[in-house]
Amino acid sequence: MIDRIMTEKIKSCVIQNGMDLVGFAPVSRWANAPFLLSPMAIMEGSKSVIVMGIYITDTWLEMGGEPTPHHVGPGGWMDQNSLLDRTGYKVVRLLEEYGYKAIGIASSNIWRYRKYEGVNSWFTPDLSHIHASTAAGLAQIGWSGLAITPEYGPRVRYISVITEAELAPTPLYSGPELCDMCGDCIKNCPTEALHRDFDGPPRMVQIEDKTFKYANKNIWRCAWAEHFNLRLDSPTLKNEHIDETDISREIATVGEYVHERGVCQKVCLPPHLRTGEPSFGRDHKRIAMLKMSRRYPANMPTYKKLRDDLIARAVGLGAEIAAAAPLDGESKFGAAVLRQAPGLKTILAFAFQVPDEALALPENDSYQASPYRYALHNKMH
Repeated sequence: MIDRIMTEKIKSCVIQNGMDLVGFAPVSRWANAPFLLSPMAIMEGSKSVIVMGIYITDTWLEMGGEPTPHHVGPGGWMDQNSLLDRTGYKVVRLLEEYGYKAIGIASSNIWRYRKYEGVNSWFTPDLSHIHASTAAGLAQIGWSGLAITPEYGPRVRYISVITEAELAPTPLYSGPELCDMCGDCIKNCPTEALHRDFDGPPRMVQIEDKTFKYANKNIWRCAWAEHFNLRLDSPTLKNEHIDETDISREIATVGEYVHERGVCQKVCLPPHLRTGEPSFGRDHKRIAMLKMSRRYPANMPTYKKLRDDLIARAVGLGAEIAAAAPLDGESKFGAAVLRQAPGLKTILAFAFQVPDEALALPENDSYQASPYRYALHNKMH
């Protein structure tokens, strides 16, 4: 049975700890994944995956990688990773306090460089946060292989928690396509990993009734500077093919240089977040508006950030279950509401569990005796 109360408690915990996005995916959404890359391989009996994301600020991304991708910029990943990992730990503790097993998957830097045990991919994590965020309804996978969200594009870092709790699933994203194959990631990749030297035909991922296709890039070429700190002006990158041997030889003969700011994440924005305006004086760059809600199109799914903030606030005030839904103006109830308050678009509903002792009291004994009054006086105020 789905534990809705636990779902809302987790959502409140996540938002109050600084996360911007949270989604819930049943493990059945990994039905088409290799078993070793699924939640079931990590936790037997797992039923849900909780995915949490934190927004990478525009200035970090836009100022980083200038004048070359080797100039990392003002921001650093470890601060965000630490916050993600701490939040994941708190969610695991919360689940354990309510009797559920759970395990957090580190936010970054955990993978196998080589193929293993029949898994036909390089640099493979125990659980891909990119695929998990898509399975949790937060994103779509773009051609670059990044998870693109409607709120922030790919400017999000994630952590996931696997649990045996059966939580209320977040619907898969169903709005306008977030990757329109604009080609910016292809044109701007400093190693040409999205232009040539592919590892095979495009990869295809099936999650329920949705299929995602993305470049099967040669990850050794992609990771040349971002993972191995090698120079992007190296003549070796002109080779037709790059593999582990080239990486090892370059390290041994030339040595490491500095890290690369991931360019594909920097230049990618979904169509509705593109401004076409110069960013930090660079005409060819685009920057998202700081206030995404002002640009969020009416044909997109419910604005998750605002909805989740409101629900988290309600749960923090004592609500056990909270929900948001469009107001149906054609229904009898909706029409009555609009007569009193024209222009309303959304209805928020909250449920409170009334203590047994309140129910046991006579109706006229105390305001706590009435379930309605208990919710109104003890909770809503």
